Amino acid sequence: MRRLFLWTFAAGLTACSGDPVAGTGASSTTTSTPEDPTTTDAPTTGPIDPPTTEPSPPSTTTTTSDSPTTTTSDPSSTGEPTACTADPQPLRMRRASVVLVLEKSVTMTSDQHYWDHDSDPNTARVPLWLSVHAAVHEVLSDLEDRVDLGAELFPSAEATNMYDATACAYDPEISVPVAALHHDEILAAMPPANAKLRGAYPVTAALEIAYDHLHSRESDEPKLAIAVLRSLPACRADAPDSTSLFESYDGSAEPTVVTARYTGIRTHFIALDASDENTGSVNDAQPDDVVPTEVFAALASAGGTPVNNARDQAQLAAALREILESLPEPSCVLQLDRALQSDDGAVVRVDGVDVPRADDCAAEQGWRFTTAAPPFTAIELCEATCTSLRRSGVAELVDCVNVPQ
Repeated sequence: MRRLFLWTFAAGLTACSGDPVAGTGASSTTTSTPEDPTTTDAPTTGPIDPPTTEPSPPSTTTTTSDSPTTTTSDPSSTGEPTACTADPQPLRMRRASVVLVLEKSVTMTSDQHYWDHDSDPNTARVPLWLSVHAAVHEVLSDLEDRVDLGAELFPSAEATNMYDATACAYDPEISVPVAALHHDEILAAMPPANAKLRGAYPVTAALEIAYDHLHSRESDEPKLAIAVLRSLPACRADAPDSTSLFESYDGSAEPTVVTARYTGIRTHFIALDASDENTGSVNDAQPDDVVPTEVFAALASAGGTPVNNARDQAQLAAALREILESLPEPSCVLQLDRALQSDDGAVVRVDGVDVPRADDCAAEQGWRFTTAAPPFTAIELCEATCTSLRRSGVAELVDCVNVPQ
């Protein structure tokens, strides 16, 4: 198969027409230099080369008529032994789980799709990927303590710009598993802002990977996918030929989104300057005879959310921020994995530092049990302590820690 070079694109392609381009590497954010065109005579309208065809506290053992029982004496009690847990309990802040589904196809860096990122006609246009990179960095820097975050990046690094299935390659495992405070991990997984990207648009496969990962998380908190896309879903799993892979809309995307919605996952779609014109019938490796704004609206509706069509970088960041800020803030009430039968000798540590116990969170800082009598199944972190946990992500409760050694 032959590669199709950017210089060969026909003028006048609509806003969502794609153009996978061969090669990776640094690129200018304002200009693109075409490769030597002398080695190809392929059609000039496609993005992908179309064919010509962590010790336990010490314990004492007292023997009853039945069996030995391990007990420890609590120094603050009246002498009655207190049952002691052997290991610290991790304290988990309950947050919404969010997967960013980020397109990193050739279209995101093709000069044919540079956009007016600042809505200023006097500044140079820049690649879409530069803006996606900047918006994700900006918003996650501010809000990563609010939600647990992961990312699915598609297509895979092995995707090519050939007009065949190799352009649709994707990794079957989630790119960045969902976890707390994951800004740095997500940025590290994203290609550099000035990368030259390649490959096509297996949107449905990327969404399925995101959904499978979210379903695997044992949490009753909200689960959400946010897809940031320029291109329409293509790379149908049942495509009989290369033309169908790229020139036909992947109709399985919408029911996939609907199924996710009715199994507890909402999906937001942020389109990048989607066109409201029909794509027509052009051999350009983008679905034919559809209106991109209408497709994105239908996908968003299927996901139970309003559509966002970002016309510049500020709108992209604003849409991403609005979605994340709409999710409930993490609760300062933390459930214990193991209920305690006594409130003596319990110590809470946040980021490895012991936190004082409080009687009233309205007047004090620290933590308290949520009930006055056992069993104790949850604690409340007072405001400053709660904020500290949101920023560190690490806390534990140790029972009987004050037992004399």
